[in-house]
Amino acid sequence: MTSLSETRRGRARRGRDRSRALVYRHYHGRGWKGAFRRYEELLESLVKPSSVVLDVGCGRGFPSADLLLRLGAEVHGLDPMADPAAVPPRTTVKSGLAEAIPYPDGTFDLLTSRSVLEHLEEPERAFREFRRVLKPGGHLAFLVPNRYDYVSIAAMLIPNSLHASVIRRVEGRDEHDTFPTYYRANSVGQIGHLAARTGFEVVRLEYLNHYPYLLTFSPLLCSAGIAYDELIRRVRWLHWLRAWLLGLLRCAERQPSRRSGSRSIRVSEP
Repeated sequence: MTSLSETRRGRARRGRDRSRALVYRHYHGRGWKGAFRRYEELLESLVKPSSVVLDVGCGRGFPSADLLLRLGAEVHGLDPMADPAAVPPRTTVKSGLAEAIPYPDGTFDLLTSRSVLEHLEEPERAFREFRRVLKPGGHLAFLVPNRYDYVSIAAMLIPNSLHASVIRRVEGRDEHDTFPTYYRANSVGQIGHLAARTGFEVVRLEYLNHYPYLLTFSPLLCSAGIAYDELIRRVRWLHWLRAWLLGLLRCAERQPSRRSGSRSIRVSEP
């Protein structure tokens, strides 16, 4: 005899299967490229065999190291939870924070960062460090959740003290891998302001969409999330609500004044 808990698990599994079919039909089956893949393509266009690269917020296992090594770069990583024993060979990792990078001035050709800037409590201090350790003309490439995406808004409304337990239940991620979020470098306006004050020029900013991965437990909610994503993708003046921001900044020729304000920023269209 089937127990009530088994019936519920079976129903939940069937619901997720239907949601996955919806996602495939509306995204992957149409040749859609996700934000992570678009970020990888940006790195592929920037990294040369002679490039010296630092991944800021590389994580314990440094998942982006394989791509950077394959492109021929000299690869370094920085993370407060860095574990040298867990990263791929031929990489150098250091434990540390973006606000105090333990490298000399002008060390790197490229800084990379994925899903990290939202965790910066003092982003201007971090951006000044980014510029310090970059060579003249060096680049900062990043992918961040958009401050105005509904997932980000929910995260800002939920106290940081509750984030770990919520993420564990929703995504199954270990609580020790969840960090406080501030969303102080996660909009076009914020990034433009930070770039102007810290000596960067904005080369590229682009809104990217994403399937409703947090809603796949319910086919009904997943369908609603897909419809919402389709709306903000099709209606040009709603693009600022998309899930991700892909960015590329370049070290400006002159150091900025601390009184510098933001400049007008042109957002690329995919």
